Amino acid sequence: TDDGFDTSKFIVNTNLALSDLSYPDKITGTAARETFARDQWTHPVFNASKVTKIFTHPTYGDVYTTKGYPEPTSVDDFSTYGFFIKRADGFTEVYSLDIDFVNDQEIPDITWNDTTKNETMYSYATQTGCGSSSYADVMDPSVLPLSTLQQMGTNSFGDPIYELKDNNNSLLKDLYNNDYYPGYQEDKISYDTFVTQHPMFFWHDPFDRLIRFKNNSFLPQAECGKPVIYLYPKQTTDISVHVDPVGGMTYSDPEYSSGWNVSATPESELTDLASGLRYPYLFWEGKGGIYAQPTKGWSVARHDVHSFLNEKLAAFGLNQKEISDFEEFWEPRMQNAPYYFVSFLDTRVMNELAPLHITPQPDTVIRVLMDFSPLDAPIDVEGFTIHTPQRTGFTVTEWGGVIQ
Repeated sequence: TDDGFDTSKFIVNTNLALSDLSYPDKITGTAARETFARDQWTHPVFNASKVTKIFTHPTYGDVYTTKGYPEPTSVDDFSTYGFFIKRADGFTEVYSLDIDFVNDQEIPDITWNDTTKNETMYSYATQTGCGSSSYADVMDPSVLPLSTLQQMGTNSFGDPIYELKDNNNSLLKDLYNNDYYPGYQEDKISYDTFVTQHPMFFWHDPFDRLIRFKNNSFLPQAECGKPVIYLYPKQTTDISVHVDPVGGMTYSDPEYSSGWNVSATPESELTDLASGLRYPYLFWEGKGGIYAQPTKGWSVARHDVHSFLNEKLAAFGLNQKEISDFEEFWEPRMQNAPYYFVSFLDTRVMNELAPLHITPQPDTVIRVLMDFSPLDAPIDVEGFTIHTPQRTGFTVTEWGGVIQ
């Protein structure tokens, strides 16, 4: 078979479910307001040295969370402030706490001290690129003691909502100076106005973790930008495509509805079966899930961007047409700084950020997402080896980048 196994020597049962390895999408803790949502895509090998027990579930046993307060640069599966259950096979089920006073539109139900009601969206996960690096932005109390905070409101459950006493606190300065960049048509508001807009607040969760919430108005609106999907069947075929970015889809072409259904030629000439319109690829934008900000990559001078992209994208297995399409979209966005830090997320990471399901099943899938940042000067950074895949059989390729 294509996966290298001789199935004449054993039986493949795709319907078997092992009860010891089956976990629900939602679980509750031992006290009120402890509800957890399962991350179905993350199952690391359990690492007891990085977690601490927090309670025992009557059905699923001991539940752990991140030990201590890891530095933001040490992000791994167990420093995400999730809740972890060790499975019988040694792997881990990962859950996140449902924060019950935040609605589906990311608007916390808060009444401020001046009696006004909050109507603004906030984020409580640590953002990175087009996804997040944690399930909650948990603060170290030795860095941010309660004495530096003051109550400025209450949520719908009567919990106190805190803000920083000092309007010149470095956390506020950092948000204003490094994260807050309005659109091209907007002027940046003054710092004095900024601090009146509830730019961040803090809340103690049921486990006494102090969680920071940041006002979305002052955060980079990073998305997985223009991921496009090419389909190359061996012969003209009707194909169903479903992509499920963990943070939701914000745009698609053709219209996504509940999935794409297209007729595809071996040259990736696509006909949308719903509208009859033709497309060279499927296009979407949206928000991904948990992933670590890349630390390995390349420092690239602006005048070298074109040749750099040619080399690296070919190494990832893209063909010349795909590379040209990529460069047409992304090169103009890499001309404003003298240097760029450039890295890439591969198929494995993309499958966690935005799972892709295609029927009939392709033989080869290549997914690559570029993550880049402008630099004023070159930096010393370690690159990584790219393993070039072989394009065999029904091949699907996808490229994209992080829109900041």
